[in-house]
Amino acid sequence: MEDPVLNRNLEETRELQARWSQFRDFFYMALKTDKVTPQAEKKFLDLKTRIAMLHDGFMQSLKHDHNVGQNVMSIIAQCIMLKRIALMSAADVQKLELDWNEVYLLVTGTVADLEEEQDRLANINERAYKMQQFQEVTVARAHNFLVGPWFKVLVVLGVLGFIVIGVPVFGLYDYYKIRSDFEWSEGAYDRIARVIRSINPNLSYVAMAEVEKSGAPESAYRKDNSNITGFTETYFYEQFINMGFDESDLREAKELYDRKRQFEVQIRVHNTQPRTRIICTYILFQDASDAESFLAIRRRGIEKLSGLKRTQVETVFLACGKSNFVAVFASDNADQNNLFASQRFQFEDNQMGL
Repeated sequence: MEDPVLNRNLEETRELQARWSQFRDFFYMALKTDKVTPQAEKKFLDLKTRIAMLHDGFMQSLKHDHNVGQNVMSIIAQCIMLKRIALMSAADVQKLELDWNEVYLLVTGTVADLEEEQDRLANINERAYKMQQFQEVTVARAHNFLVGPWFKVLVVLGVLGFIVIGVPVFGLYDYYKIRSDFEWSEGAYDRIARVIRSINPNLSYVAMAEVEKSGAPESAYRKDNSNITGFTETYFYEQFINMGFDESDLREAKELYDRKRQFEVQIRVHNTQPRTRIICTYILFQDASDAESFLAIRRRGIEKLSGLKRTQVETVFLACGKSNFVAVFASDNADQNNLFASQRFQFEDNQMGL
């Protein structure tokens, strides 16, 4: 079979071999004569131009000694004009002759290699050769990819992806436990969580202490847990009916409630109006999905209530939520519930009255 690229490279390298010999002839002519004609200078310039054009293809055919191949252009650059060659020192002439010989040997050897390859291809099946070429190109590309920068980038991204996604997905570690497992990390964890939560509001809280709150209501409502004994987790569950949950939904609501992370109750008493008190129940669900489902079940139950009963429930109980945190405020004054909730936890409008 024949390889058109190989044939072209062989033809151009043979021409380079001949042109390189002509270059030497011009070089010695310039050293031996005192007068150089303009016609000779033009022929010498054309010769150098042609050698430069053949040089690129020659470099592509080389499999070794690329530094020697580059000397072609270096030698040409040193011989700007024939009349300048006669002015070169003996040392410069000797070095240029050595460099020329080295290049000539390389060109001659390359011609021999290309001829040998041409003979070899003549006895090869074309289909088998193309398959071999395809394999060589594939291996070369794979090697270049594996040692290139993009492979390193993909490896780094893969490792980071496994750390961020794979570790929790495969149950190797729950990153939500970092805050509790490593006490020294609380400050950094909270700061990073706040930044992430500004982008993804549904990022779950790990502990009640993480929930953003303001100290503003403290001046108006003091904490009074002297009579909090009866307000247990069981008691709160028993209040589901009073909070508006429909009986048919109690089982589903309790399943969500039982999966919670934390539960806390506080009683807040108004500083100037002691009879005004708010029972604050805080629930930290497993995730935002559980919290949303819990509040949706309650809202579904409230919508089934009659007008008067619904008004009573919405007056006494106020449910608010953000991410996996749910707060339920109970008092006989709906305005007080709303005021305390909005100031204490800075709930937005769409997070209140759920």
